[in-house]
Amino acid sequence: MAILLYATETEVRDELENPDPKFLHEAARAYRARADALRADGRGTAAQADIKRADKLDAKAQKAANTAKPPSSQGEAGQAPKTGQVMLVNAWTEPVDVVVEGTTYLVPAGARKLITQAAGDFAYTVPVAQHQGRARVEAGKTFTIRISPR
Repeated sequence: MAILLYATETEVRDELENPDPKFLHEAARAYRARADALRADGRGTAAQADIKRADKLDAKAQKAANTAKPPSSQGEAGQAPKTGQVMLVNAWTEPVDVVVEGTTYLVPAGARKLITQAAGDFAYTVPVAQHQGRARVEAGKTFTIRISPR
């Protein structure tokens, strides 16, 4: 039921000039949670569709966040950005979930996925490898997490 409400509201918000990035990220998290449940139920195709929708919502949220801020809230000219990026690299022969700060990202086999992350420390988990870690991404830089068989 929650996904249906998010889907309806995101369609309405798609018509707005300035969609709320927080809402879009929240909707993406809901789609990823449903994808996890669908995958556990053996419905991989439906799960993949939800992951694609979540990725689109996150991209739209990031774009809205970058364009919604007036220049005065972005700091002085030349000031370093307050976000960095995390590159998820899947060297496995199967798709792998990676959880970064509570958000699950499905990374297809042999693929890379670039996500935006607030600068500073963050937690991540790779459930298939039973690995939990903490890392730090610097503003304007990219931190890479490589998932490979042992």
